[in-house]
Amino acid sequence: MEETGRSSTGEVVVRIDPCYFRPAEVETLLGDPRKARETLGWTTTTTLEELVAEMVAADQEDARKDALLRLKGFKVVGSMENPPTNPATMQREQGAQG
Repeated sequence: MEETGRSSTGEVVVRIDPCYFRPAEVETLLGDPRKARETLGWTTTTTLEELVAEMVAADQEDARKDALLRLKGFKVVGSMENPPTNPATMQREQGAQG
């Protein structure tokens, strides 16, 4: 059991059971809404096309914010979803940010 505590007191705040960890690289994530539909009466209200459009719009908004911050001279850390691990890539990105 992994524990996370308050740094000042050492009091345990969160306990994490590793059996619930997901592998770092999951090749395929699939969901089946049948149980939610049958048990809860849940139905979709957003089409795949609408979902993709929302995701693209959110990414575009993030890109606009990052561009404005860079324009104003701030260093912007890219997406942490896929952070660069290659030292050459990291140096290139740091050089591009000024």
